Amino acid sequence: MLTTRRARILVDVFVGLQILLTLVSVVIVAAEGLRWEAGLGLAGAIVVIVAWVSYRRSRQVWAPPLLLVGAFGTAFSETGFVSAGFMMLALAILVLELGLRAGLWAAGILVGALGVMTWFVRESWSVVLFQGIGNVVFVTLGLIVGLTLRQIRAEQVENRRLLRELRAAIDTEKELMLADERARSARELHDGLGHRLTLISMSLEYARRVRGRDDAQAWAEVENAQVEAQDALAYMRRWVRALNPPREPNLEGIAALEAIADSFRGTGLTVRVAQTGDERQLGKDASLFAYRLVQEGLTNVLRHSAADQVTITVHWREDRMEIELRDNGGAVGEIAGERTPESPPLGQSADGGFGLRSLSERARELGGSFGVTRDDEGVVLQGSIPVGSGI
Repeated sequence: MLTTRRARILVDVFVGLQILLTLVSVVIVAAEGLRWEAGLGLAGAIVVIVAWVSYRRSRQVWAPPLLLVGAFGTAFSETGFVSAGFMMLALAILVLELGLRAGLWAAGILVGALGVMTWFVRESWSVVLFQGIGNVVFVTLGLIVGLTLRQIRAEQVENRRLLRELRAAIDTEKELMLADERARSARELHDGLGHRLTLISMSLEYARRVRGRDDAQAWAEVENAQVEAQDALAYMRRWVRALNPPREPNLEGIAALEAIADSFRGTGLTVRVAQTGDERQLGKDASLFAYRLVQEGLTNVLRHSAADQVTITVHWREDRMEIELRDNGGAVGEIAGERTPESPPLGQSADGGFGLRSLSERARELGGSFGVTRDDEGVVLQGSIPVGSGI
């Protein structure tokens, strides 16, 4: 019935206390010599227990009506306070599971039955009228609670549906972005590596044709092919590093950033890591954001920029960490993975590919910011997040 474990426990405790009070009332009534009232009260308590256990375990459709019948039976053994709580709960569950129409029918039958029972027990119109007004009040409250729970359930179902659709849309968008990134990477790899391999093939083919007639020229072409092969190998290594960046899950803070920088230095990049202020303890999510920013920035420099120097600076503020990754070449459009004929104006931010967009979204979730800009030297990635962000 209720979605949270704490709410279910509270309702279970309520039902248990009501049953305990009913059993006490049964003993008192039996001691007064009213055995048939005590018997009906005890039977009602047993029916309530069976109905409630069945509903809690498997939400059987017959459990709410049976719970209402048991609640009515408990009314014979006490003054009405305990049975009123039972009947309000039973009506609420009935409306929740079977709808308002079923609840109204049950409420009408219940009020009539209680009126008849009061007449036979009290034999006074004033008592019947007073009890009848009270019965209408708590029955109405039960119907209102049931409608409220039914509305909450409908909203939860709708929210889950919307959440599934949102997740599906996000997954689709990610797949499209990743497909675009893969297509762009394949195109750039084909253009870069394919061009070098074509030059090697041409040089070796020319050397084969002129050997014996001009050995010096043939050997010169072989040397050119060797140079191009070395260049192609270096290019391939850079791409392998860019497509499979290192991961250092056991390191945090500056040590993790330094480990990433060191792994990229073998690709021909000169990477410097510096910090200002006293290093602070980062939350798990903040640390991961800084790690991903440096990883994505260095990867993009290898893939899309002609830069050969990168500076990573971490500024430790009182309550925030600001991280800046700056290279010495390439346009904003290039480092974002989208080559453009002209570079955007200095200081203008750029929309990046999937990786940079993910960083921007993650920064907002952590209460920070992320941006990509261009200055006189090259492209700058800047992120700022609270020090204690995340776990």
